[in-house]
Parts: sequence; structure tokens; C-alpha cells
Amino acid sequence: ATGAYIPGVLYRPLAEGGNPLFGDGSSVGSRKFEAWRVSGGLNGTFSNGWGYDVSATYMEENLVRVGYDTVVSRFQLALRGLGGPGCNAATGTPGAGGCQYFNPFSNAIQSNFVTGQTNPNFSAAVANDPNLIRWFFQPTSTDATTKLFVVDAVFNGETGINFSGGPVAWAVGGQFRKNWYEASYDGLSDLTVTPCIDTPVTGSTSCTVRNGPYMFLGGATPANLKGDVWAGFAEISLPFTDSLQANLAARYEDYGNNGGSTFNPKLSVRWQITDIFALRGSVGTTFRAPPLTSLDPGQVTSLQFLGGAFRAVDVVGNPGLDPEKATTYSIGFLTKAGPFRATVDYWNFDFKNPLVTEPVGGMFSSLFPTGPGVGNCGNPTFAGLQSRFTFNGACSVSNLSRILTRAINGPKVKTDGIDILADLDFDDVFNGGVRIGGSVTYVRKYTVEATTVEGVVVSPAFDGV
Repeated sequence: ATGAYIPGVLYRPLAEGGNPLFGDGSSVGSRKFEAWRVSGGLNGTFSNGWGYDVSATYMEENLVRVGYDTVVSRFQLALRGLGGPGCNAATGTPGAGGCQYFNPFSNAIQSNFVTGQTNPNFSAAVANDPNLIRWFFQPTSTDATTKLFVVDAVFNGETGINFSGGPVAWAVGGQFRKNWYEASYDGLSDLTVTPCIDTPVTGSTSCTVRNGPYMFLGGATPANLKGDVWAGFAEISLPFTDSLQANLAARYEDYGNNGGSTFNPKLSVRWQITDIFALRGSVGTTFRAPPLTSLDPGQVTSLQFLGGAFRAVDVVGNPGLDPEKATTYSIGFLTKAGPFRATVDYWNFDFKNPLVTEPVGGMFSSLFPTGPGVGNCGNPTFAGLQSRFTFNGACSVSNLSRILTRAINGPKVKTDGIDILADLDFDDVFNGGVRIGGSVTYVRKYTVEATTVEGVVVSPAFDGV
């Protein structure tokens, strides 16, 4: 029979029998990375004593990734005897002329590739033609390039003001960064070219489930993104005494339409109480703009194992993302006595609007809290969440085809802890470079607030320490 093409296929055509296109072994893909960088700079001192340091860097990385997967619509034609490049599915006769059957049964398998055990029921007369497999088992490729251009200029000097600990020094500078990200895909993996399960056969690009044509791998939307960042900073060193120094700094960054702007100050202080013991502390804010790929409204499709099967998970960018911000502070001490050195610091980070992706596992378990079945399908409270799920038929785990997730500003995160570092230098003992040391980090708290999707709490607040 002809009939519709099924977007959710819980079957793999080739397993222990091996893939004849790869010597009856596993299919083999490739990952190729190429990166290069060039940089240069000038530094020196003006006649007035001011120092300068100007530099520029350009770097580029390219990824070409190739894999293989089954084109579902072609495979289903082959199961009906209408497979092969020489078959006209509309007019051909199953199993005749250029139309071929794919035999899914064990008598098509000569031996187990893993164990080498031969199959006594193998029949060469019904074995599968490698050319038929090559027709429905197609390569899928990605070509992604990241580029970055950075120019830095820093100037420094002294103010002419002197404290008892020395002159008050300053530094100011600026930076320009330009980012590019480009990603292209082969025709079968490109969702703008082949969005539907049956596009390779029917040519149709109209469908509800836009997962691409492959049995296991998902498709993606091409990207051509770029963004500029302008930044400036100022810093001043305050040596109040020989034992007490402070440092004030501030940085401003403007991401334009790709993340907004930010002003981040920082204060750090060091107090040398004795020759062997000092206290230090700092307080400030940090900022992280959304990456270009998260702001782009295009999508990338991944697969996750949910409810006993792999499901397509669309990850869609969000142009409305806010920057991630954090308030940080730390306080600690340093000690140095002969060959022994140690530092102990308490640190605290308070993150707001962290850049994350909606938790697909929590979304699934919220709609289907008891596992297989219909769960909260049809419950008005979960209507918005249910709209993120696509089903082949009625709402149930068994009919689940795909889930839509978005890049979001996630729940607040608060964490604190203690870092301890210590080492013992035996240079004087062994007359050489011998040092023994260790470090310990103790995370005291790591609290995450609840995550809500479409009005439903899909991940309750928790302490992840």
C-alpha cells in the first residue's frame, strides 16, 4: 500500500548484520576542524612617561562534520518494493524492473559482524542490494565557521599624586570585537530545503512536523550571523600605605541590538598585616551577553531519549533574551612562611537571568508525570505546555514525535564556597625545582530557583550542591 510517511520510526534497518557500504561494519562519519589566528601589536612609552599597548587579532575556526542516516520516505518505499534510484514510485511495479524491495528479515543477513557467527538461514537470493541501501542511507553534512576580530588599545601612567605607599597609577583602554557565525547544511539536512519527512519523494515542503527527512538525525536552519561589541575600561591603583592597597576598576560594554549594554564596577583591597600574613577581598559585578546563536530565531534539532524512545527536540533561538548578570564578592587570606605558601578564599556568586535552554526532561515529566500514557493531556492547566509537543495522533507518550524548546533567561542561581591552595617549595633542600602542592574547593551552596514553561513549573527550585 502507499499511505502516509510515518515521522516517528522506532526501527533501524541495519544492526549487527553490519552496513555493506562500510565493509559490513558500522557507518563511519568524520569531524574535521581547521583553525588559524594572526595577531600583532605595538607597545612602548611616550615622552611624557605614559605607556601604550595596541594590538589586533583575527581568528577563524571551521568545522566540517559528515555523518550518515536513513531517509525515512525512501526507506518506506523500499519496504513496499518501490525503492531504488531507477524506480518511479508512482508508476512502478513493486519488486520489478528498477523497483527493489528492502528485506528487513534475518535471511538477508549473512553473519553477525560483531561475533562473526554465520547465519544458517541466510539466502543470497533475498539479500539486500548495497546500491539500494546507498539510495536510502545518505550522508548528512554540516559546515560551520566562527570568526572573531579584536582590536585592543590600553594606556597607562601615574597621576602625580603620591600616597605613603607610592604613586597613584591609572590605566584606560578600549576594545572593539566583531563576531561572525555561519552554518550551512547539505540539502537533506537543511530545513529550508527539506523540512518534511516526505520531501525527498514528493517534493512537498508543507507539513506540521518539520523534522527533516532522516530516521534518527534532525535537521537545522542555516545561519549567517554577525555582531559588533564596543568596550571601554578605566582602572586606578591606590597604594594608601606600604601594607594597604586598593584597586578600583570599571568596564562598559555595548552589544548594540545583540545584548544591550552594561556597566560593571569592581573594588579589590589587600592588607599585608604581617610579613607572613595578608588579607584580601573584592566585590563587583559581571555580565554576559547572549551568544549570536541563541539570539537567532532559527532552530537546531537534537534527539533525546524520553519515554522509552529517541524524540526530536527543537531548540529555537530567542531574539528577546536579556544579558546574564551576576554580583560577586570574595574575602580571604594569604600566608607565606619560608618554603610554605597558602591561600584560603570564600567566594559568593549571585546570578540573574542566566542564559540556558528550557529543560526538556522537566517538560516531558510535567506533561507525563507517570510515564507512558496520556498524563496531563487535555488538562487546561497544561494546555500551553502541551502546545510545545507534537503528536502523531492523540496526545500520549506513544504518539509523541517532537518537543519545542527555546533559549531563555533561566532561574536565579546562588552559589558560594571556599577555595584552598597550598604548596611547599623544596628548592633550598634539593637545590632544584621541586614543589609539592594541592588544592581543594568546597561548594557550600548551589541553589537554583524554579523554572516555569508556559505557566507550568517544569523544574522545582532545588539545591544542587
